[in-house]
Amino acid sequence: MENPLIIDVPKSVPAWVRIRDRILTVLLWLLYFYLIRDAFFFLHWVFFDNSPEALRFSGTLNTLDWYLFIIAINSVVFIGWALYSQIRFRGNERRQFSYLASAADLGQLYGIPVEKVVAWQQARILTMRHDDDGNLLEAVVVQSE
Repeated sequence: MENPLIIDVPKSVPAWVRIRDRILTVLLWLLYFYLIRDAFFFLHWVFFDNSPEALRFSGTLNTLDWYLFIIAINSVVFIGWALYSQIRFRGNERRQFSYLASAADLGQLYGIPVEKVVAWQQARILTMRHDDDGNLLEAVVVQSE
C-alpha cells in the first residue's frame, strides 16, 4: 500500500540511520560535557575545596556571567519577536482548518455504502479490524445508541 493508514516511523527509517543518530547523540553529549567541564570543577571547588590554590577555577564565574548575558539577550530577542508577531498578525488567522470527512468520503475510502458509514457513526461501540496494510477487513457494531 503506497499510503499506509498506520504510521510506524521506526520501521520506515533504515537501521544505519538509527545507529548513526544514536552515535551522533552520544558524541554530542560527550562534547557538551567536555565544554562544561569547568562548571563541574567550579561546583567541586564551591562545595568541597575552598583552598586558595583552587581559586584557579574561579574564572568560571566570568563564564557564568557570560551565560547570563547571553540568556538575557536571547530572552529580549524572543519576547520582542513574539510581541512583533502579535502586533503584525493580530486578528489574522493564517492557520487552515482541516477538512471534515463526510460519510460519503469515508464510504469511498473504505469502498462501502454511505448508509453503512452513517450506521457506524451512530454506533456507541464499533469494532473495526484491519489487515497489515491498513485495509478494512470488517466492522462490527457492538452496541448501538
